[in-house]
Amino acid sequence: MKLLYIMLAAFLLLSCAKEKEQYSTNSIVGSWKLIETRNDPGDGSGRFIAAQDEATITFTPSGEYNDTRNNLYNRYEMVTNDTVRLSHNLKPTVKLLAIQELTSGTLTYFHGWPWCGGPSGEKFSRQGKQSY
Repeated sequence: MKLLYIMLAAFLLLSCAKEKEQYSTNSIVGSWKLIETRNDPGDGSGRFIAAQDEATITFTPSGEYNDTRNNLYNRYEMVTNDTVRLSHNLKPTVKLLAIQELTSGTLTYFHGWPWCGGPSGEKFSRQGKQSY
């Protein structure tokens, strides 16, 4: 019986280690460079195209957010596994991001919903190794 408990404990320990590794690999935390944008005219025909402007966004483990294009938001919160709420600690602005893809190297989200015909979106590539 003791052996069974030891095996169960070892299994649980290894399972938790894998989950933690997967979370840290696919975590939103880090710096991301804009590579594509998507604008939809409202009929669902929008497609991703190469970004015309340079931009980097950063998510820190402590909930800080930075966008090199503007300072409208400086905080973020993971509302669900696929929804991020951006806010500013001194302004009443809020923006929701619907994550479409989050891998170790790619972050894609839509914003501006509820969408009427189709959302706007942005696609980013991770910059460097996750350092947080």
